Amino acid sequence: MDLNRAAVLVAVAAVLAPAAAGHAVRLGALATTIRGQGVLPGARSRSAATGWAAAVVALELVVVGSVPLAWAAGTTRLAGLLAAATGLAFVAYVATLRRRGYAGDCGCSPVASAVTGLSFVPGAFLVAGGAVLALDRSSDVAFAQASGTLEPALALGASALLGALVVLLPASALAGDPTGFRQAS
Repeated sequence: MDLNRAAVLVAVAAVLAPAAAGHAVRLGALATTIRGQGVLPGARSRSAATGWAAAVVALELVVVGSVPLAWAAGTTRLAGLLAAATGLAFVAYVATLRRRGYAGDCGCSPVASAVTGLSFVPGAFLVAGGAVLALDRSSDVAFAQASGTLEPALALGASALLGALVVLLPASALAGDPTGFRQAS
């Protein structure tokens, strides 16, 4: 597998793995958030909200689990499609929250954060990364093979850091953002 696709795989995992782990460990808190948001069918009931929370965690774990499978198989199509579809669902969900004027916790980051324009970033990142992975065209000139061990280690480390920053970005807007990404009121 070329270094570029490997780096995108690492970044996708770095976006979703912390969310999946945080949601899995605090499933009740995620269910409470989903219940308070009231967007999903039946989510106002405790049992339905818990079911939706479990489904979110399962989806996140499936996408994160597809990363090492893609790496081992040498093809990124399925991981890319899963990441892009998850990103699209996430963007649509955040758009619904913003359209309804929801101002509580987004649930989009391991750190509690309000729903702002920055809440779209992790989902949009998954859509973009997923699209690159779904193409799975190692013959492209832009997808170069790595040489040595330092270059891949630095590239993959930078990708992991980028993914971690992307997933934490929504939490940076806790007090609002003067550039137009203000918290909905």
